[in-house]
Amino acid sequence: MSNRTKISFSSKEVKAILEGKISDEDIVDIVKNRLVSKEILLEKTSIFTKERKEKLSKQRRGLNRERELSQVAEDFKSNLIINQTPAEKTFKAILKSLNIEYEFQKIIYTSTRFYIVDFYIPKIKSVFEIDGEYHNEVEQRKYDLLRTTNLKSLNIEEVYRFSNEDVLKNHLYIEDRIKSLKIQ
Repeated sequence: MSNRTKISFSSKEVKAILEGKISDEDIVDIVKNRLVSKEILLEKTSIFTKERKEKLSKQRRGLNRERELSQVAEDFKSNLIINQTPAEKTFKAILKSLNIEYEFQKIIYTSTRFYIVDFYIPKIKSVFEIDGEYHNEVEQRKYDLLRTTNLKSLNIEEVYRFSNEDVLKNHLYIEDRIKSLKIQ
């Protein structure tokens, strides 16, 4: 007796699949909904052509990559939240005192990577980064510029940067800068 689970399709579904009327993505959804075990490989289903099998296999690998990327991002974010700096805590308090909604350590995904920004302000689609000393180094400044460009290409309107020192020692300056953005 075989351990394989068969996936049934109605004659209308088979006809529509063979005629190309059902997209590959819809086929995947149909199969996913009917699988008893997630270990079953779609390529064992006889109605798939070699090209479709390869495409579905790539999609499955892509989903696994996305899941892995997401897990890495979430783990990294958790670590950043646990180990937040005094400047980040202070900036958070400033935003709260100004009644500004924010997301702390927000993950922003691209198709191949992720960015974690210190503070995301949804109302103005902007990011606030609180930078430590190493952001003054030449290589880091180049990376920060590239990162800012990439974030702007992902629908971020602006990236504002404050040094740890300014946040910790110049509260009024920071508050005035934020108020000038008219976020409320």
